[in-house]
Amino acid sequence: MLSSLFLGFKVPAHLVKLKNVIYEQNGIEATGVFRLAGDELEMQIVKKSLNVGAFNKCDFNSAATLIKVALPSPTIAFCLTQK
Repeated sequence: MLSSLFLGFKVPAHLVKLKNVIYEQNGIEATGVFRLAGDELEMQIVKKSLNVGAFNKCDFNSAATLIKVALPSPTIAFCLTQK
């Protein structure tokens, strides 16, 4: 998969797509966006569609959960301390 640059780091395209879902649905303003889990069935479908390049859309809670699962905790902590 193609990647994008963010703060000089390569970011996998599927993470960029999931981030876009959160912003497009104004999920970044929602309380608990990275705390509330997404729907298990929807996340399975999203994973499969991302793997075959057929991703279309999903709920922002599912997108946030998939991002959380994809990134190790030290990565998130590193990004937060770089602000």
